[in-house]
Amino acid sequence: MTGNMSQHIRNDRKPALKAKEIADKLMLSLKNYELYPENHVVTQSSVNDFMDKLSGYLETDGSCVFQITKDAYIHDGRVVYRGRASEENPAYQMYRDGIERLAFHQGLTKKEFLEFLRILRHHAVSRSQKESDIVTDLWEADFSCISYDTTDVFWQDETLIDFHAVRVADPAQIKRAKQLKESPQGVSISRVAGELDMFTLSVDDISKTSQMIQDEEARNFDADIFEVLLVILKEQKKEDDFEIVLDIILESFQHTLERAEFSYIILFFDRLNELKESYVQTQSWAIPYIDDFVLTLSSNEAISSLHEAWKHVDLNDTKHLSELRTALTKFPPQAIHALCPMILQVPSLRLQNLLIDAIKELAKKDAHPLIKLLSHPDDSVAQNVVHLLGYVSGQGALTALKQKFNTSSGSLRLETVKSLGKRKPLLTEFFFPLVDDPQGPLRDYAIKRIGQEKNPLSEEFLIDCIRSGTFKKEDHHRLLSLYRALGGCGSAEALPFLQKQTKKHSVIRRKLSAIHREGATLALGILDVFDGQTTSDEVMETPSS
Repeated sequence: MTGNMSQHIRNDRKPALKAKEIADKLMLSLKNYELYPENHVVTQSSVNDFMDKLSGYLETDGSCVFQITKDAYIHDGRVVYRGRASEENPAYQMYRDGIERLAFHQGLTKKEFLEFLRILRHHAVSRSQKESDIVTDLWEADFSCISYDTTDVFWQDETLIDFHAVRVADPAQIKRAKQLKESPQGVSISRVAGELDMFTLSVDDISKTSQMIQDEEARNFDADIFEVLLVILKEQKKEDDFEIVLDIILESFQHTLERAEFSYIILFFDRLNELKESYVQTQSWAIPYIDDFVLTLSSNEAISSLHEAWKHVDLNDTKHLSELRTALTKFPPQAIHALCPMILQVPSLRLQNLLIDAIKELAKKDAHPLIKLLSHPDDSVAQNVVHLLGYVSGQGALTALKQKFNTSSGSLRLETVKSLGKRKPLLTEFFFPLVDDPQGPLRDYAIKRIGQEKNPLSEEFLIDCIRSGTFKKEDHHRLLSLYRALGGCGSAEALPFLQKQTKKHSVIRRKLSAIHREGATLALGILDVFDGQTTSDEVMETPSS
């Protein structure tokens, strides 16, 4: 008795084991398939293995049937393949497009199976494009030995939403609505058209119809969700319902961001702001929910969708890039925390510059999120933050940069000085002491910046440095830099001093005297006593605050 029972269990598992082998071979075939291969050696080998396994199964069963879930193939109640719910998993692809059952039948040819693989592979690598779905392509292929069943229920694994009141819909109502939809009603339009010959389309009609079809195929479902749910949100009077709708919007928002459809992101933020303004008088209790939701949109988790979006950005499409920049600036300044570390991760310099530009705009609204990032443990991120703060006005950014200079060293100190150097007028109390800084590049930049702006204090300071400084012939470069800076910042007041220096002569310090004469001549050549304005593009107004 026990032996018979064991034999029965083994026989019962045998089809499931074979089905698992078939599912594994299917996945291997798909993995090795290329859309445009120069040769099909690898593909053919995988396909042959699949066909061998399938033929052996079909000889006894006639058909191999799989139930499809969002991450698995199920055969006769047993999971025979499971993977991540992602584009690389064909089960997920088919389930997403409404396929709930897939079957291979006796007589399947290698040619038909290769076409089936091509469809799956195409949708795995080209899903971001606005195109038909898998069901449409399978239908057009008209397979004879591959069949499938679809479901009309969208979001089968999600709670159905009654958009009138955001309540769980009654299954009986759904069933009756479906039966009503499928029942024949009235006279067939095709029969009327045949009898009356009244539906002949002109060339213009055909063109308009074709455009309507293209527009419909290109529709973004998530963009429609934005429109519908924002209307629903406006009507909600209960907090629980309000949160449910916001959760659905968040998912649609991330999907749209992943597809780099930035025009919808811009539209969404604009509509959301309008909605918030309308709540001031009618539903003030909802405003904190909206504010918290916007902060959620600015979180690392939500904005990480941009990593996927970069692959779909057309760097040659000026309009698309402009939409990207505008969309990023629609986020609240708190998004800076997620965007700043991305600067070093984007795949092109053009995108990097665009991201930096957007962060500058956000920081102008509120610099505090950017200032907080100065303490980031990654020096490369902190250095980007220092650079960006150079474009931000206000006492907060100024104080933060000065503090960073005092607590940093090396390249970060130099970057901080350059950021402070973008401000105008010159921060004399900060830059004058740097003329004697032991760090050569920092000292050179400080002297150069002093010479970029007409300033009587700088003129007096540099003359005093040159006159009282103890220089050696090894200081040739530094001394010439001081003279060059004096020529840039000086006025007619410096003429007597420079003219005197051109005649400087010392028998003992002959070489040093020659350097002074060279520097004074250089300064006189630069000095413009008729122009009190600087034309440097690197200088920025410092706020009076």
